[in-house]
Parts: sequence; C-alpha cells; structure tokens
Amino acid sequence: MTAKTLNETKSRAARPESEKKVSRGPAHRGGFRGVSPAEFLESFARQMNAKAAGENPDEAAVLTAAEPPTSLTGLLELYRLISKSEGKSKNTTAIAVTAVNDLNRYLVLNGRSTEVLSIDAMVLREYIVNLQERPRFEHHRFTPPQEGKLSPSTINGYPRAQRAFFNCLQQQGIIEENPFDRLVIPPVPTKVIPTFSDEQLYALFKAIDPQSEVAARDRAILLLLLDTGIRLGELIGLSLEAVDLEQRLIRVKGKGNKERQVPLGTRLQSALWQYINLHRPQPAMPRFNQVFLTVAGRPLKKDRLETIVRRFGQRAGITGVRVSPHTFRHTFAISYLRNGGDVFSLQAILGHAQLDTVKIYLQLAQTDLSQAHLTSSPADNIELPLGSLRKPKNRR
Repeated sequence: MTAKTLNETKSRAARPESEKKVSRGPAHRGGFRGVSPAEFLESFARQMNAKAAGENPDEAAVLTAAEPPTSLTGLLELYRLISKSEGKSKNTTAIAVTAVNDLNRYLVLNGRSTEVLSIDAMVLREYIVNLQERPRFEHHRFTPPQEGKLSPSTINGYPRAQRAFFNCLQQQGIIEENPFDRLVIPPVPTKVIPTFSDEQLYALFKAIDPQSEVAARDRAILLLLLDTGIRLGELIGLSLEAVDLEQRLIRVKGKGNKERQVPLGTRLQSALWQYINLHRPQPAMPRFNQVFLTVAGRPLKKDRLETIVRRFGQRAGITGVRVSPHTFRHTFAISYLRNGGDVFSLQAILGHAQLDTVKIYLQLAQTDLSQAHLTSSPADNIELPLGSLRKPKNRR
C-alpha cells in the first residue's frame, strides 16, 4: 500500500458519520443506473455547486456544502432540471419553487427538519394552518405586512404547487410515499368573477385615441383579448407566422408548450390586418417576429401590456372591476356561453386541460343570466291584465 493510498484510507476512516454516504433504499430502476438515490443526489449536488460557483455565484444557489442533498432546497435544482426536460413552462416551475421555498422557510423558523423524508401529512397540516393565519405580504421582499389574511386562492395554490414538487420526487424514487396523498387541501370558494359590462367595454375602446401612433396596435390588442380570451403570455408570444387571417385562425402556444388553434371574429380579423399591414413598426432586429411591438420595434413585455390595459381603464373611469388582460379572459368566457357557445368548444379555445375549470364559467354565466332575468323578465316588464282571481273553493 502506497503512502498516498494509506493517507486516503485514514482520511475516510476519520470522516464523521454524517458526511459518509448512506444508502436510503434500493437502486432506482428508472434513472440512477445502479446507485442509490442518496448517492445520485450527492453527486448531483456537487455538480450544481460547481456550476453555481463557476458561472454565476451571485444567483440563488440552492445547494451548499453544508446542506443535505435531500432537503427541500437541496432538491429544487433537480426539480428545475426535470421540469425543463418535461417541457413545463417557466411560470409553472417558478410557482412551485416559490411554494417550496415558503414551506422551507416555515420549517426553518419553527425549528423543524427540512429533509423531505421527515415531512409528513401532520407537518403539512400545521403549515396550512400557518397559511390561514398569516398576514398578507408577511414575507414579501418589498411590501410590508398588511391587514387581513392570505386569500383562499393563495392558501390553496401553495400546497398544490408543493404537491407537484413531491409528486416529482416520488416519480424519481426519492420518496416512497407522497405526504400530500393523506392531505385535503382547502378548496377555493366559488365566487362570481367580476367581468366587463357592455357599457364598460364601450368606454374602454372609446378611450383609445385614434390619432395616437399606437392606436391601431392597442385596438387590435383589446379586440384580441375580448374575442379570443387568450392569456397574457400567449398574446405576448404570438408570432406573425401563427396568424392566418384568411382562415381567421391563430396558432397559440399555451401552458406546457401545448399548441391550439383559436378562431377569430371578423372585426378582429380586420383590426389585425390593418395593424400588421399598415401600422406595425419595422422590427428593431430581424428575429423579432412577434405581432405586437413597441414604437421602437421591440416586443412588448408582460408588465408593459398590463400597464397599457390598466391605463385605458383609468381613462374610461371604470370602477368595481379590475381592468386587466385576465378580466378580458373571464369576460370572453362568460359572454361566449351567454351568446350560445358550448362548454366543449370553450374548453378548446381557452386551452384548459380539465373540463371542470370551464364548468366554473358555465355556473357564473348561469348566475349572470339569473341576475339579468330579475331586471329583464318579460312578464315583469309589461302591463298584463292579471287582476286578482276569485278565491278557490274550500277543499275537503
């Protein structure tokens, strides 16, 4: 035995038990290639640490030398890698990462283990209770805590995103059971979503200055949101190649990079033709093939478009409803059903994977119709000779 080999043997023998590799189960049949999940994760952690230190040490590195590779944050980079390989959207992945970091913060602040193998249903129930009692913006980076508790959608959304993270760990053989399988996540109460009235829509389009150099663009944007209900990100990413004005169709890339075709109305067809052929500025770079550009020829960003829509709402003096692209989506869905559309075609247009999501709009449309009937009932709004009838005879 050489001196070098002897020194290495002594070094391994003197290493603390906590630093030695411990197999946590049988080798994973799908992707660990004969090594245990613990060994695979330790190797993955070393690779990610080296990458973070060499490429951009200032960015949030979720793996550190002192951090166990099977902790919540120790597994986030693996989750990012798997999500990217499976084609999940950046937004979906970012939501899950934020939710897992929130759970990790709760466990650390309460002196609990952040090891995924030690997180059970009871720990998650205590975490959900914490969410239900937490003030708004309690851990926000820029906004101080405010009065009131977290919304039901937030309390529902964080555990749902965390469940997706744990589902991923279970599929990879890192955990045998998903603790969320023993947990009931508080549902979001069904509520009537405020939508634009016909008068408000008229005021919004009236607020567009026809003399503005971006009037054709903004009119096409509002009509596209109203007539198709596409998401903000889908509108921003819409390319010229995806617009077929002759067939009155656009090809939209939705969540999970799933493509779908969305039909256009004749007014929207005309507005898009005018903008694209007469008013669209020259792109600042040849690769900018998005339909909607700034005056400088650059693609619109999400926050810029949200600001444009919000400012039209301010000019129109609209109150009582949030003026946003998503409100246009709700307005489209309910108006589509109210005007005779069916839930199956609506599901295809909106790009929802589950029909249950679209049924919410159906319930809201029915509620909307019931409310409208209270003031528009033909029998209640016409004079009819409905005098009092004679009293019925006594019945035995």
